[in-house]
Amino acid sequence: MPSISSKKPAIGIADSIAQESLLKDENGAVDPHVWFDIDLWKIALGTATDELMKFAPEHADEFNANKESYFKELDALLAESKDKLSQIPKEKRVLVTAHDAFGYFGALSILKWSVYKG
Repeated sequence: MPSISSKKPAIGIADSIAQESLLKDENGAVDPHVWFDIDLWKIALGTATDELMKFAPEHADEFNANKESYFKELDALLAESKDKLSQIPKEKRVLVTAHDAFGYFGALSILKWSVYKG
């Protein structure tokens, strides 16, 4: 099966995030769930916007306006999340999950989290 990028443009938007900002497991594999850290996700989305503008420069203003609007929504979501989480006593801020997708969220939220693999 040919890769998607051989027929259509494919951009690894998370590649724009500095390596030292990415979480890695005990084997050095990068945790790909960067959208759980809103600041990192905004970096990736900024790259996506830049790439869209290269393909459709006539829509650059619209792309930028949509990006800025969405970033404001993300900032509000982050503030609301931190506010809600701060209402939970620190000793009870625990997330137990069967999937290790919440590392960025846990680090951002000062939330204890454990992954139980079965």
